[in-house]
Amino acid sequence: MRVAARAWFLSILFGALAGTAPAQSQEYQIDPAIAAKLAAIGNRVNVGEAVKIYVPLQARTPKEGVKHSDDLAYGRDPLQRLDVYEPTVHPANPMPVFIYVHGGGFTGGDKTNHETGPFFANLGYWFGRHGVVTVLANYRLAPKDPWPTGAKDVAGIVAWTHAHIADHGGDPRHIVLMGEAAGASHVAAYALEKRFQPLSGSGLAGAILLSGLYDPALETKAAPRFGINGPGAPNENYYGKDLSRYAMHATLKHLTGPKLPVLIVYNEFDPPIIQVEAGILFGALCDHFGDCPDLMFVPHHVQGSAMFTINTADEWMANKLLDFIRDPAR
Repeated sequence: MRVAARAWFLSILFGALAGTAPAQSQEYQIDPAIAAKLAAIGNRVNVGEAVKIYVPLQARTPKEGVKHSDDLAYGRDPLQRLDVYEPTVHPANPMPVFIYVHGGGFTGGDKTNHETGPFFANLGYWFGRHGVVTVLANYRLAPKDPWPTGAKDVAGIVAWTHAHIADHGGDPRHIVLMGEAAGASHVAAYALEKRFQPLSGSGLAGAILLSGLYDPALETKAAPRFGINGPGAPNENYYGKDLSRYAMHATLKHLTGPKLPVLIVYNEFDPPIIQVEAGILFGALCDHFGDCPDLMFVPHHVQGSAMFTINTADEWMANKLLDFIRDPAR
């Protein structure tokens, strides 16, 4: 298993550095004009440019058949709020539940930013129409609230969902938790580290990690090789300025949680360090679980853009996630 894990890591690493992609990309069709715009962004983190591509497409997307309850409190802080999307007509049986935790470099982001677009309400509308109760959550931000506030807030989000999601038609026994970028770092900490879970366990049916960073110590050591400036950049806002404590904060060094279905996702144009960490986490979970997690490569996309396709005519990403949400243990 260790050999297989290292092989997967090397394939991702060399693919990230050489610009190659797994054969899975052949099954994904994308508008050539959009692909060209995404390629022009490349490995730079520029979510604003990706937003500009997809806002016009989202303006024409359906919102019927789904209702939502906004800014429900799961804690006392103004940022500890979440939105719940559900079908207007519930099926006879409780529905699977999908929690999405946004990114934003540990210092920003929003569950539904009406100024820049429908994101991430687009997830609520699409998954709601497909019979999945969807929770979009905010969390406290750095530098005001540093490590491990993100993981603790994810624990609060999951606890609220267990207590209240049945009121919205959801099944508290079938919760899939997803995080993107900084959100993936927080979700990974909760889902994979026992220290952030209640004694009863994570309460999850599965976890999805998209474009996350899981080892700030590694990122700091490797920063010069990846053109990242500063001794602790970009992690010190959340993890602090004391680099000697970074290993203690790293999820990759504390994989103590019980076995859980996990889907690791990375984009073709994610920054190389993110692709490398996806490979390292994959190998580490192969060893920790004794079985390898799911791994998904998203062709053509830059950091942030893949989730913007959801609730447009491009349903590739949405359908891939829906398959995992419906049956994480497949």
